Amino acid sequence: MLQSLKFADGSAALTCHAYGKGKAYVVGFFPGLEYSSQVRGSSFDMSRDFDAGKRSYMAASALSLVEPIVEPDVPTIEAVLLKNKASGKQAVTLMNWAYRTSGKQNVRGKTVVEIVPLDNLKITIRNAGTVTKVTSGMLDKALEIARSGDALTLTLPRLEEGDVLLLE
Repeated sequence: MLQSLKFADGSAALTCHAYGKGKAYVVGFFPGLEYSSQVRGSSFDMSRDFDAGKRSYMAASALSLVEPIVEPDVPTIEAVLLKNKASGKQAVTLMNWAYRTSGKQNVRGKTVVEIVPLDNLKITIRNAGTVTKVTSGMLDKALEIARSGDALTLTLPRLEEGDVLLLE
């Protein structure tokens, strides 16, 4: 079955065709360049300038098949679940890739770019096992967790550049 989206002139913007056990997608533009277009200028704020509709052209095919193990509710956060095979201990690393121009200039006349801290970041962690405690390394405090099936959800009160969540 062939699915397609069209540009205003009627030409194919996206086509999808079943192929073996999967699907092949062909997009009639450069999704990564389109998605990043707002943040490639001299004035940007990555916490607001990434469009969810444009992001869907890159992520929808994967997300239709799998759910991320660690899923922050903000797309500029990179999150990885780490497991030590020998000890069984687990941690989640969080990296904040949201930067913005500050409106200030450094001594060389270049625009200063700064991190955009996040407050109340919601995170879902799937398949982590029998975790009963999650501690933020940066905040040095335990976080409240809720469980739904095999998923934990928590809210990190503040994330600046990064954090490590220890799962016990």
